[in-house]
Amino acid sequence: MLVSPTQFAREIGIEAALARELMKFLEIDPVAISPQKVKLFYGEDLKLVFEKLQKLKEEVLKELKNSKNS
Repeated sequence: MLVSPTQFAREIGIEAALARELMKFLEIDPVAISPQKVKLFYGEDLKLVFEKLQKLKEEVLKELKNSKNS
């Protein structure tokens, strides 16, 4: 399913501006652009990317916490 960054951000509960900036930073290109000039992405692909980012964040924070405790 094609989704806009704003729609996707609402679904996962983050700010739309943050979602757009992360997509830009990660160089995730839209798969289509609507007649209204809205960039559209595959929702499942975005979901997978953001799940992986969440896991990475948790791992990094855990490593930082462990390094401070040693």
